[in-house]
Amino acid sequence: TLIFLTASSMASFNIGVYYILAALNDLKQFYRWTVPFRTLTFLVFTTAILTGLAPARFIAVGAWELTGAIATGLALRAGDKK
Repeated sequence: TLIFLTASSMASFNIGVYYILAALNDLKQFYRWTVPFRTLTFLVFTTAILTGLAPARFIAVGAWELTGAIATGLALRAGDKK
């Protein structure tokens, strides 16, 4: 469990750095790629909950990812209209 937590934490930290670097370099394509994958994350967590593989409180993780996907998609659309 400790190894899994360490690996998950490092992966999460790295993704955060990628987001920051992409924003600093105006890499909109990176953010376009995140929209479908964050939506997929929502679907995986929701499916895990519905099939009993994960506790219901994990819906917060899925909801966070779906909210992020929607917000990112809307921001990209608004930026494209400028």
